[in-house]
Amino acid sequence: MKKPILLLCLLAVLSFSPGCDKQDGIREDAQPKELKHKGFPYSFSSGYHALGRVFAHMPPEVLFSAGRDPHFTQGQQGWTFSGGGGNGSEPVIPDLPTGCLISQLGYPMAGDYGWAFNYSGSYRLESITIYEDDFVADIIFSHGPGGRITGYEIWEEGEKFIQMTYTYDGNGRVISAREEVSGGEVYNYSHQYNPSGQLIRISTDAYGIEIEYTYSGDNVVKEVSTSSLVSEPIITIYRQFDNAYNFLRPLNVPQPFYDSFLAAWMLSRNNIVEETEIYYGGDTYYTDYYYTYNSEGYPSFFGSSEEDTGPIEYINCSK
Repeated sequence: MKKPILLLCLLAVLSFSPGCDKQDGIREDAQPKELKHKGFPYSFSSGYHALGRVFAHMPPEVLFSAGRDPHFTQGQQGWTFSGGGGNGSEPVIPDLPTGCLISQLGYPMAGDYGWAFNYSGSYRLESITIYEDDFVADIIFSHGPGGRITGYEIWEEGEKFIQMTYTYDGNGRVISAREEVSGGEVYNYSHQYNPSGQLIRISTDAYGIEIEYTYSGDNVVKEVSTSSLVSEPIITIYRQFDNAYNFLRPLNVPQPFYDSFLAAWMLSRNNIVEETEIYYGGDTYYTDYYYTYNSEGYPSFFGSSEEDTGPIEYINCSK
């Protein structure tokens, strides 16, 4: 299934929208991205592990030559989600409200699509329950000193599919991660930061895959996934943003989380409004996202050029 790419011009309904930029003509030949359903922009169908979406768009002959069945990587392992955020050492934005933790995205209930975010009494993120029609999965977090997230597990119907473990340095930054997938596969990740403390590269031991992030201010405006096995990028994504508070960044979940594509949503200060994706071979797609906002300056409704995701609800909102 072909996946969307980076955002086009935001709809006029978005009051926080910046100016529209055609990104050097990239979008002129792009096709609108076909979303699978009204859930979060990325479906669960590209594999349980964080690299599932990158694997799904690598040339099949490359995966075959590396001893991997491309059909297996494109869905039979389960689902993927790409949202998480924070790099472990990221300081709180000075003017960020001292609360507004997301509690619900979409319609988290059996037979519908959405996420439910569950917290302890001290507002520590304990788990996320994800609903996609009849599919339900739980992401359960583990914590270390100071309450920082040290890893997570993904469970579906009593079976564990993923175990992710993060390692921090003395500055509180995640410097490596280890992902164990049901079936025996193991993926190791290493992290690189710029002098400002922003995550700029995640390298893996899987087919020489690297994911590189380029920032404009505090937003990830370009993301490139490459492999040492091929000469051109697997996926290149360009993004534009609004000027409102990001509804996922306050979670401060380390990367990679669930699906590598969620990193930009959670590392960035603001919310993505345009996305243009270019895949290996040249296929190009775009998606526009739009929001309405609450009095605290966070999105209260989330939709795309294809369909609506639904309301966004929060707890502990205060300036």
